[in-house]
Amino acid sequence: LCCVLRDLTPILHLILKQYADDNEVTEKLCEILSRTVTTLRESISPILKPLLELAQSIGPNILHAQFLNFVRNTLLLFSQDTDKQMFNLFIAVLQRFGCLFKGDIQWLKDHVDIVEDFSNFLIQIIKKLPTVVHHCPNEAFVLLFQFVKNGLQLHEQATLRSVTMFTSNYIEYTKSNQRAADLLKQNGLEIVQILLKCIGGASPRHLVDTLSLPLFTLSKLYIDCTSNWVQQCLNDPNFPTPSPKRHHREALIKALTSERTSRANFKDHINTFSSTCRGIDYSGTSSTRNHS
Repeated sequence: LCCVLRDLTPILHLILKQYADDNEVTEKLCEILSRTVTTLRESISPILKPLLELAQSIGPNILHAQFLNFVRNTLLLFSQDTDKQMFNLFIAVLQRFGCLFKGDIQWLKDHVDIVEDFSNFLIQIIKKLPTVVHHCPNEAFVLLFQFVKNGLQLHEQATLRSVTMFTSNYIEYTKSNQRAADLLKQNGLEIVQILLKCIGGASPRHLVDTLSLPLFTLSKLYIDCTSNWVQQCLNDPNFPTPSPKRHHREALIKALTSERTSRANFKDHINTFSSTCRGIDYSGTSSTRNHS
């Protein structure tokens, strides 16, 4: 099979010259490459380099699940190799995403399928191959925080769930990487502001449970910083809305420290605060003071 693939590689390059930006063609190609890698495993080593070059010839606007699956499967099998090409493969995916995203939240809203697939891809790499992430340059970590801050504001439930799970895993990862930890502390206040704004009414109410996960992870791993960030946000009597009184705000800050081991109790406090911000009872009934 390796010999057949070696002979086919020039033909596949010719196909890509004409269809590099075609979703359907590249999906089929990546599916073939991914199955080949998982089937042949280590025996594919002699032709791995041409296959990687083939994958990187795919159009810059392509970032579908099949492409990400090929990269993930290849990294899982060969990430122990000292060849820089393996580490560069992951960085190339980040660069590809960065060129598409460009810090534009509207792009994320228009491409929730890519966002969901990309988030799930990142979760698997961070959990299973943290050493690959360690090799990223600083600008890659900056890009991921930019993605977090925009992605948390999406309203599509399945996509937001993937983004919050990635965010939570990324926060956990920062405990093993000082560069990432320093960037978290630089971006933490803004991330907390976005989370509280969304919880307080900027996002639909049915997303509040999902949005509570990154805040729970922050409080569990960076309690002093998180308490300070939340306190700074809630010192503004109009943030996230004017509805929560002083005792509501104090109760939320207290919950950060008292509920660090119980996600269920933490979510309950977040839901209570969210409902207060929206001017409704936690049971879902309208309060005497409605917030428009």
